[in-house]
Amino acid sequence: MLLVSIFTGWLLSASFPPIGRWYLAPLAISLWIWILQKGKRSIINTFVVAFTFNAFLLHWSSTYVGNIPWLILCLGESLLFLPLAWARKKRIIFFPPIFLLLEHIRSIFPFEGFAWGRLAFGQA
Repeated sequence: MLLVSIFTGWLLSASFPPIGRWYLAPLAISLWIWILQKGKRSIINTFVVAFTFNAFLLHWSSTYVGNIPWLILCLGESLLFLPLAWARKKRIIFFPPIFLLLEHIRSIFPFEGFAWGRLAFGQA
């Protein structure tokens, strides 16, 4: 399940530029929900999906700030996805509202917002 989580994070990041295949985002979100329903370690799997997504999406920032700040940024942003792990098994219906709430929180926190990873930005 860990490899599927890594693949899901990569798929989600591939829906953003420079790859920009918008149609991969719904597939990635579907896989993420499937992982939460079938997997046993939802917190670890959610973190792996989020970290992989952020690592690929924000890799460009390592050019400007270096590898350590880039990894810290990816780690911090990935921690903000952890409430999605709660939406597993029978409570999967809460995944979309939690996802939307987390996107809003990321757009205002930290440092008055860090919204580069909002799903809608990859759909233009």
